[in-house]
Order: sequence, then structure tokens, then C-alpha cells
Amino acid sequence: MSILARDLRYAFRAFAKSPGFTVAAILSLAIGIGANTAIFSITSALLLRPLPYKDADRLVIMWNTSPGLGITRDWFSSAQYFDIKNNHHGLEQVGLAIGGNYNLTGEGEPERVGVVRVSNNLLSMLGAQPAQGRLFTPDDDRYGGPNVVILGYGIWARRYASNPQMVGRHITINSHVYEVIGVLPKNFSLPREVMPTLDGAEQSDLLLPMPQIPNFAEDRGHEDYNIIAKLRPGVTVEQARAEMNTITARLRQAHPEVYPPNGGLTFVILPLLEQEHWYSQTENGYARGWEPVRYVDNVRGYRDLLEWAWGAGTALN
Repeated sequence: MSILARDLRYAFRAFAKSPGFTVAAILSLAIGIGANTAIFSITSALLLRPLPYKDADRLVIMWNTSPGLGITRDWFSSAQYFDIKNNHHGLEQVGLAIGGNYNLTGEGEPERVGVVRVSNNLLSMLGAQPAQGRLFTPDDDRYGGPNVVILGYGIWARRYASNPQMVGRHITINSHVYEVIGVLPKNFSLPREVMPTLDGAEQSDLLLPMPQIPNFAEDRGHEDYNIIAKLRPGVTVEQARAEMNTITARLRQAHPEVYPPNGGLTFVILPLLEQEHWYSQTENGYARGWEPVRYVDNVRGYRDLLEWAWGAGTALN
């Protein structure tokens, strides 16, 4: 103990003789510790807590753009969905969604909740497994099919007190009665950060099927839909974009009255990992896409610069 005390006294005297060096040393240590902590936090968010969906690295979100008309990000029409689904060979699955805020009545007080209609394959494409009941089937998308609904875990726990007998019961959405066919698990959700619907549903509290109304495949006038897809194994984003450019070129030629030549219709394919509305809201900030990689590289560069400066300063003393 006496040796430690002697060493500490010697260190303090040395620091007192060189206050500038002492401040530089303390700052260097603080910045170095902070830099390493930042690198760990970002790497942890990027690599240890990936998106909670099956095959997340193959999931892509799409945006409809016409740069010549000043449209940098827009939603899709149902006809464009079929253009992509039927003609893009690099996509394993293509899912469609549209959402907004609806009135939920019946048990409890009336409230506005986020409701999203999804094609029957979207939930299974993302790897969802029902905690109760079942997911949607192609028959649920049939025009004139039954009114059915799947509850998100949050609203099932909050409004319906985690009722284990909820499947088969009926709830009222916008004055229409729907039968509950399933409940999603706690670890699955579709927040706005993942599914930025046109009408601003913050959370997918309730999910409804996507009925194939007449002329659904031909309607190019209502660009209200989100498209999320999954790349085939081995297909890169660059390859998918190249094939998509071929599709949009054909569309511009086939429908000049809808897609004027000066508009430059383009369907942007963006990995869901890089979807800014997703990673900008995560616990550790920029935790998705290439932004964290660049951020970590920058922090590492600053740390290396500090180490060089520290070494140079030590050599001079």
C-alpha cells in the first residue's frame, strides 16, 4: 500500500509540473474511451440486433419516383404492384400494403388505431408466426371475401387484456364488423419506421386482408400503396435495380399518357436495412444500412489520429 501511495504522489507531482501534458493526456483518454464505446454501441446495434424479420438482409422496400417531375418519393398503384410482381424475376416474393387510422369501437371506449391492409403473403414473407389463430390466406384476399382481422400484440394486451379466447370474437372497425382470426406475437410488429403508409398509421394495431377489387390489376390512378419484397437468394440489390430499370422503361413506353417521357419514371429499390425511417428511430441512432459503417470508420479514424498525436507528443517530451 505504501508503494502505491508513493507512486501516486510521484505521478501527481509529475502532472503538476506539466499541466499542458496532463490535460492532453486526460482528454486523449476520454476521447479514446468514448470512441471505443461508440464503436461498440453501433456495432452491437448493427450486428447483434438485426431487424426482427426472417431473411432481413434480403428484404427491400420500394419507392415510386419521377425525377423529371420533381417526385423523389411516392407510393405505388395496384397496377404497378402487378407490373413488378409478374415481371421481376429477381424477387422471390412481393408484398403490398396500405394503411391509415380507423375507428375501433365495441368493447371499451372508441379509439383511433393504426390499421394496415396487407397482401396475404406479406406477414409470412417477414417470418411472422401467429401467437393465436392463423395468418391470412389467398382466400382472404378474394373480392367479397369474409371480413377478418389479425390483432397486433400491443392492442391485444392493452385493449383486450391478453384474452386467450380472442380468436373467433368480433370487433367493429369503421362501423364494419370483423372476425378476429389471429393474434401476432410480442416480438413482431410493423411500425411506421418499417411500413411508412401514405395515411400515417404509426403502428399496425390491426391488420386486414387486401381484397382484389375489380380492375385492381389495371388501376394506375391511385398511388397509395407500399411495396416490400424479398430478393431471391444470390440476387444482389444492383442486379434487382438493373432489372427494375428495364421494367420501368417498358412502362414509360407502354403508358406515355400516365408516365410522360420527361418524368423519368423509376422504381427505387432500397434494402430495408437502409430505410432511413427505420434506423433513424432505433435506440442507438444510425443503426442500419451503410451509415453506421461510415460512422464507425470515421470514429476509428479520429481514434487513430489521436493515437498518432499522442505518440508524437510523447516522443517530443
